[in-house]
Amino acid sequence: MQVYNKIMLFFWLGFTVVALLFVTYMCITVGFNRWAFYYTIPAISLMMFLFKRWMMKRMELHQKYLEEKHKTQK
Repeated sequence: MQVYNKIMLFFWLGFTVVALLFVTYMCITVGFNRWAFYYTIPAISLMMFLFKRWMMKRMELHQKYLEEKHKTQK
């Protein structure tokens, strides 16, 4: 499961970069007024990256807590 989480973490980061570059290119070539709204896509994918990273750290700390709790009960 940890490998899947790392892959998805880098997927969201990569998608953020690609989407940001694409939307910026389209804003320059087609027009900012028409493509400015699409900056929400990289923003949402960046939030997904940050949320995923936060949840991975949180889960890691929780796993350590459960292991320590299990050791103290024995």
